[in-house]
Amino acid sequence: MFKAMCRILAISTIFLIAVNAMARDLPKGAWWTEPSVIKTLNQSNNEVTQLEEAFAEWRLNIGLLKGEIQVSQHKINEWMARNSSNPQGKERIIRQLRGKIEKARSLLPKTKPADVDKVRAILGPARFETLVDLEPL
Repeated sequence: MFKAMCRILAISTIFLIAVNAMARDLPKGAWWTEPSVIKTLNQSNNEVTQLEEAFAEWRLNIGLLKGEIQVSQHKINEWMARNSSNPQGKERIIRQLRGKIEKARSLLPKTKPADVDKVRAILGPARFETLVDLEPL
């Protein structure tokens, strides 16, 4: 149990470091609605809408993955708390749930680069480079 908790803590730490590093790719906050950024990047209303939709989709995906992790972890905790007369069955279910957690955690860092790719596609290469060079808001 202690080793499993240490493993989960280590994976969480690596995940947070990765997310922090990826978050530096773009200015903070809803930058696509800031008038100065809109003017600098010469964004159209359609592009602002597309960026808002991309952000909403990214936020939804993150929420779904985090929910999957929380539900699976809760199920593991329930199984651990029960006195099961079938320890092998208990182990199998816990292993399956841990597999779901690991899969969801492995997908979390991949959602940010996908979002960055969408921003690059919406703005185009030149304006995306201008965005990256902007000072964080």
